[in-house]
Amino acid sequence: MLTVRGSTSLPAGTPLSITVVTVNTHPTPQNYDFSHEISEGNAVVSSRIQAASQYAGTIDTSRLNTGKYHIIVETADENLQANTMSTIDIIAAVPSNTKNGNYINWSGLALPTLVVNATLSPVMLDGGWRIVPPGTQVTNYEVPYGSIIDCAPDGICRIYNPSGIQFLAVYNSNEAHSMEVPNGAMIDTESVGNVTLIKLGDEVILTKIDEYDQGS
Repeated sequence: MLTVRGSTSLPAGTPLSITVVTVNTHPTPQNYDFSHEISEGNAVVSSRIQAASQYAGTIDTSRLNTGKYHIIVETADENLQANTMSTIDIIAAVPSNTKNGNYINWSGLALPTLVVNATLSPVMLDGGWRIVPPGTQVTNYEVPYGSIIDCAPDGICRIYNPSGIQFLAVYNSNEAHSMEVPNGAMIDTESVGNVTLIKLGDEVILTKIDEYDQGS
């Protein structure tokens, strides 16, 4: 549960609507359950306390995916127009059994030995994945050609260089579900199940392994 509270100059009794909605939208399958990316609630402005009226509302965030979210508070009264917005990171609970995930045919992948760096704490991606030439990364969602992303059953995506050395860990968030590829790149989601291969010419410039079961 998320409690949203604040102060306002609106008169006591003004009804408010509160919306918690994902910052980064992404492609979704048909009949997608958007309760994983948006939740709504209400509040009412209370009487003034030391010259400032207050409001508070509780939102059920139990079904939301991990990700960055806008919190939008706005009047639900047509005669009063006011709104405010802030941003929050939400990290969803991971299922207790994180050993089992989507089946991966590891022998069908030409990968180096992946060396986990347990000292890397996961961070939230600032946007969807973007594949860029080596040495041009600016943000944490830009990964250089040849990177390997393994989104494991524990809800963490670990990113490795072409030699198999981990250099980043991020939460498997709404942001991690979208990807921008270079012009001319081909997307292969069929050669190996639950694995996406991004190819530019004859070169595999990204391997994304989806061990995490989105339905869990």
